[in-house]
Amino acid sequence: MRLLVTFNTNNKIINVCTKEDIPSSVALKFDLAPELLNIQCYDKEFTDWVDLSDADVKDNDRIRVLVTEKVQSVCDSSITNDSLTVDSSERDVMDDSVESLLDSSESIVTNDPVESSLSRSYRRWPVVYNIPTFPQYLVQRIKHLVPGSAGNIVIPSRLRKEIRTILFQDLLQYTLYPTARQYQEVCSALIRNYPVLKDNNEENSSYGSWHIALKQKFNEYRRPLQAKLVNQMKQKYGTKRRNVIEEEETSSSRCKRARADNFCPDLVGDQHSIDNHIKDIQQEVKKREPNQVTLLDRMKRTHQHRRNQILEGAQLSEILLTYPSLWDAQWMLKEAETLIGFDILKHTTQSRYNIAQGKIKWPKVPETIQGLLGDGVVDWRAGIPSMFGEGYDNFLHIGEVSISPYPTMVYNLQWSLHLDGLVFSKNIESFDEALALLIAAHWIFNIKFQKTIKHTLTFISSYLLKLPGVELTNSVVRTTNMLP
Repeated sequence: MRLLVTFNTNNKIINVCTKEDIPSSVALKFDLAPELLNIQCYDKEFTDWVDLSDADVKDNDRIRVLVTEKVQSVCDSSITNDSLTVDSSERDVMDDSVESLLDSSESIVTNDPVESSLSRSYRRWPVVYNIPTFPQYLVQRIKHLVPGSAGNIVIPSRLRKEIRTILFQDLLQYTLYPTARQYQEVCSALIRNYPVLKDNNEENSSYGSWHIALKQKFNEYRRPLQAKLVNQMKQKYGTKRRNVIEEEETSSSRCKRARADNFCPDLVGDQHSIDNHIKDIQQEVKKREPNQVTLLDRMKRTHQHRRNQILEGAQLSEILLTYPSLWDAQWMLKEAETLIGFDILKHTTQSRYNIAQGKIKWPKVPETIQGLLGDGVVDWRAGIPSMFGEGYDNFLHIGEVSISPYPTMVYNLQWSLHLDGLVFSKNIESFDEALALLIAAHWIFNIKFQKTIKHTLTFISSYLLKLPGVELTNSVVRTTNMLP
């Protein structure tokens, strides 16, 4: 039977053989606990909803899902309350606060089903955590996982989702706010019992993608809650996200974030010396043939002062006016090398031969980009946004000018880099150099990856170029797990 299922504002289709299969199919479809479901079928004769146990369910019938006692699942994607973000240094303190709040809430009597579900007593965390017993069909699916074409185990998204749901429901018995240690124990126990589920490309751990997925599941679960405990935790530890529309309209000078500078040379002098060095740079750049040795020395001596200015939010125009050498591609790459610790252009050139090119979805790549590929102007890396279903607005622009406030490669018979209406390095020699400058500009001017191209830039920075301190997204982790 093919049935239309309605839950909150979501409408989804399920296929079942018998009426008895409906509860389990609905629970899996919406990530809900089967015991909490009240399922009703629409009876055309009575023109009203009837409980599933009394309904005569037929093909193409409509059913609706009601959740009893416990809070509804987070699959209602229309809810957009501020999410909770917690600083890692506060996690232990937060966990103690949660336990004290839970202890105090046990004596509260309330008719609110959300409050009632959150005021229950949580189980004590075990000395050694063991994952719950998986259903036999799930165990068999795990055992039959086989390596893909690249020689790595590829875990189907449906299987990954089912496992995550089981772990989430078990962990929810202990706490609504798991600590980092608890996440680690759960994920390590999973890999210990089922080694085939480990990540293929994680250098620091074998369960990075599971940790991210489980943490994301808890964030989604807590987001719509309005219970007293959750509101207390949001007020104490939560931070409001910037309005999405405002973020899209901001210029690059307002899209900055602090990034640790682990490679800054310690060459800071007094303000008088700094002013003299800056004056030397400005005078040297005006010459027809600048002294490269002098420029390199002065740029190094003013590096920390320049980083402080950028991290404090100095305008892009102010930085370029003070340090005009940064208009040039050569000095942008040198600045990136000083900041990151290695030659970013060399790493970019080497990334051309990466096996990831087999993952490009060429039908989704614009014809203009494919035309450049055919002419040898670009290579497979120009198609990386197609891997993540992202656009090209803040990545590669074909034409004269890009009005994006974010760094963008522009090709108009020759390469250039555009940022916030400004044109950098009009005579970039190759796609390799343009791509290196695109990534370098984000680091040099401390610019956050734009949301519409975030996965692409994260993948290039972390996987292809091996840059330090890149915060991975879940999509990038899943993609790199499928690569050698």
